[in-house]
Amino acid sequence: MRLSTNRLYPLILTLASMLLLAAPLKSETVDKIFTLNNDNVDAFLVEMISEYQRFQREVIEYRRFYEERGDHRGYMVWRQNAFSPIVRDRNAFYQEMLEQNHTFIERQNLDAIFGVFDSLERFSIDVMQAFVEQDIQATANARSTLAMNRQLIDELKRDRALVLESGE
Repeated sequence: MRLSTNRLYPLILTLASMLLLAAPLKSETVDKIFTLNNDNVDAFLVEMISEYQRFQREVIEYRRFYEERGDHRGYMVWRQNAFSPIVRDRNAFYQEMLEQNHTFIERQNLDAIFGVFDSLERFSIDVMQAFVEQDIQATANARSTLAMNRQLIDELKRDRALVLESGE
């Protein structure tokens, strides 16, 4: 069986995305729940925000890729099989960090940033519905989520003088 170029590129991209999304992050604390304190909280926040921004960009970039090819199904498969499992796993880690460090996080007024990461799955669903169903409300929801999250991140960066590796 011979694959056409139009079918081969999405397959290669889907496989590459699975490998990239599964790549380990730099932090040695990726899967370990640890105690946040004044010495490590900013580094943790930079890691979480950077990871959120990377996932958020991937949703948009893959939507564009598949939209250019008119491949709704390819996007849905990518989101379901490559994106969602990894984001759910990472979100579970961050939610466990929130639970284990709730007193410190509350005292530092950092609860909202955990909600930003938690919104990734819903954001990806809104982007998918906007693409697949041409759903105007889903488009508005996705844009609203981006705007609210950007505002929270910008405030946190300003208030804590955080410097993200991506230069954002």
